[in-house]
Amino acid sequence: MTIENQKMELMSLISSDEFKLLITQVTEKSTFDYISVFAPTLITLIIALFTYNSFSKRILQLKSEKIIEKDIDKLYEASQYISEYCDAAGLFFSMMDKKSIRLIEQRETENNHFNSKFQDANDALFTHFSKIKYAIFILKTLRADEVVKKINELEEIVITARKEQILIMEDHNKKPVLDKISSIKTNYPELRNKINEKQNDCINEIYIFKKKLKNNSLDE
Repeated sequence: MTIENQKMELMSLISSDEFKLLITQVTEKSTFDYISVFAPTLITLIIALFTYNSFSKRILQLKSEKIIEKDIDKLYEASQYISEYCDAAGLFFSMMDKKSIRLIEQRETENNHFNSKFQDANDALFTHFSKIKYAIFILKTLRADEVVKKINELEEIVITARKEQILIMEDHNKKPVLDKISSIKTNYPELRNKINEKQNDCINEIYIFKKKLKNNSLDE
């Protein structure tokens, strides 16, 4: 057989369907072999990536929950300051009411025991002014704007009433005017109701904000 004939026979074999099928089978077998070798590694890698992602998400969730817990603790702290502030305001205005009654009835107002209790109430309220400011600071850092708004309204009522009543007492010491003194006694029940209402508004807004914090934590 000549070289030319051998060449033609080889070309015929290469172009035949049997040869193409054989090449395909060899290629497919080679691919399968590669898959067989690398499949366990790929599966392990996929599992590792999935585990890492799950673990990372859990870590972030735990961090978020921890932050929420701290924020809620701050809300409780602010709530405590609000309650103490209202108690101090209530005691002060109660003592003011009693003092006005003493003046109206022309009873002794220079009683040492009474004056001591009155001064203690005044000092306590003054001390709690700084605490309510700190409560506002805490709530502003938490962006609890509605709570801050309600506290500002509460503070306005207390500060305005205290200033007015002290001025009435000071004016009375200079020149007794029972009508003005009587206004302290007359307005006392309404003033207490206003303070109680604003305190309840503050606590309700804190409760709403706490629920919002918890819901945000669950959504993450």
